[in-house]
Amino acid sequence: MLEAAHKLGLLKQGKNNSWYDGFRNRIIFPIADYNGRIIGFSSRALENDGAKYINSSESLIYKKSASLFGLNAALPSIRKEDMAILVEGNFDLLSLHQHGITNAVATLGTALTDSHIKLLKRFTGTIVIAFDGDDAGRKAAMKSLPLFLQNGISPRLLELSSGTDPDSFIHREKEAAFRARIDRSLPLVQCFITRALKKSNPANIGGTLAAIRETVPVLSLLKDDTERNLYIQKVSQDLNVPEQIIRAELSSSGRPAPEAAGQAAGMPASRNRAEELLLQVMLLYPQLIPRVREAQILEDLKEPELKRIALCLMERLDANRPMEVDSLINGVEDQDLKNIISGLVMKGECIIDPLKALTGSIQKIKSANIEREIKLVNNKIREAEEGNDVSAIQHFLTCKQQLIEQKKACAADHASVHLP
Repeated sequence: MLEAAHKLGLLKQGKNNSWYDGFRNRIIFPIADYNGRIIGFSSRALENDGAKYINSSESLIYKKSASLFGLNAALPSIRKEDMAILVEGNFDLLSLHQHGITNAVATLGTALTDSHIKLLKRFTGTIVIAFDGDDAGRKAAMKSLPLFLQNGISPRLLELSSGTDPDSFIHREKEAAFRARIDRSLPLVQCFITRALKKSNPANIGGTLAAIRETVPVLSLLKDDTERNLYIQKVSQDLNVPEQIIRAELSSSGRPAPEAAGQAAGMPASRNRAEELLLQVMLLYPQLIPRVREAQILEDLKEPELKRIALCLMERLDANRPMEVDSLINGVEDQDLKNIISGLVMKGECIIDPLKALTGSIQKIKSANIEREIKLVNNKIREAEEGNDVSAIQHFLTCKQQLIEQKKACAADHASVHLP
């Protein structure tokens, strides 16, 4: 029996193999599962002696990453109000329940987990986070957002002033004021985006790019297309960039965003990746543009807008005009081209080895062009065969063989090159 109590953390072994209460000099809070069965204990020190909070050791019946303090007591109110208030501490929960906010639950000394969210989701789809109003509390709330979204829940955030927690607030302001805060709580996604945009410096491309890169992973987790489109629109307006740039970043992150109505012309959902990469290198690393000229590749470009931008860059280089992206955008009158240039720059910031990227894109473009020529020659061969023109057949077979050799050479050169 003593060994079992020791294993559960109820007893601890001291000197001379003596036993003592593992929760001595502490306030003890029984932890129950949602059916009301006691599965462990939480405790708070009465004196400054050791850890402030101690919970039972994990066991077959108690896992803190899958248990919520007060859930059994909160369930009737959670079901009635179709809402759960999530707090961090035992005293936060007890104070809220004492003041009439009986749908509150608390984590048990651990960060919010996927298991916690799945447990709450069994009883409600509306969760309001009411963590402490300090930096740690805000960071914990923001960190939990992806877990909620992955489970199809868009939580709300009840913000408290710095240095305030739910326990102190409810004692000072009482139930009505706390419920008013609940009513004014905002979607955590909106709070996350607002904070991300405030941290950025939209006066330069780097700051805008950082803001987009921080918000896109969250936007990609939104399962509701309408909700995602609304937030894309908000980020676009706040950063003063076209929506298509954000959609392009979403697409490259692995989850394309649905196209909004009235998508701007000149920003197709899919574009030749090799040609796009070529332009990204030219825009971000203009010192490599002479290599593009040497490759004589521009005539092989099939995307008309990209070819226009490439020729514009060539002309600016020949005229010794400024090659900075901002200068280029300001010098272009066509709004569609401005949008495309901005989008290319945003997506191209992740290029690690520009020379390797340039070489790979040139080789891929050449290889694709050769493939198109081979198809044309195959058509010529079929026409010659239908007309029984032996001389033409031999001529086009020779041409095809030469093209095949060129393609093999391109493939050999390209084998070690990877497009980002």
